[in-house]
Amino acid sequence: MNAIDLTRQTDALDAIMTAGKQRRLNHRLLAQVSGVSSNSIYSWIKGKRSPCIRTLIRLAEAVGYELIIIDGGAPETVVASCENMRTAMSLLFDARRARGITMEELSARSGVSLNSLYAWQNESQSPQLQLLVAVAHTLRFRVILRPVERSNS
Repeated sequence: MNAIDLTRQTDALDAIMTAGKQRRLNHRLLAQVSGVSSNSIYSWIKGKRSPCIRTLIRLAEAVGYELIIIDGGAPETVVASCENMRTAMSLLFDARRARGITMEELSARSGVSLNSLYAWQNESQSPQLQLLVAVAHTLRFRVILRPVERSNS
C-alpha cells in the first residue's frame, strides 16, 4: 500500500485495520499487540474521537507502518519521523519561526489553541492527530502514514 495523507483520520485507521487483517490481527488482537484499548480504536474508527500521535504511532508500528512529516512542496522529501516527537515538533516550530509566524498567528491560522501549541512545544502534551495535521498544513507540511521501508541487509 502507498503512503496515506492523514488529512482524513478515517483513511489512516482504515489502512491500519486493513494491514492488521493482512497480519491476521482482528480488532481485539490489534489492541493487545499495540497496547491501545479496543474501545479507543472503535471510537477513532467511528470518528468520535481523534487519537493522540503517540497512540497512533503504537498502532501503526504494530502493523508495520510509520508516521512521517514531509515537505508539502516536495512530496518525496521526508523531513521528520513522528516516532521522535521532540524532533518533529522542533521542525514545525523552527519552520514557524523561519516563516516569521508568531504562535498567536499559528493558532489563528490552524485553529489549534495557543495553550495546545505551548503544551506541545514544552512536551507536556502529545498532539491529537487532527490538530497536528492542521498545524503541519498551515506550515506547508503534510503528515503521512506509510509502510516501513525494510532494508535487504
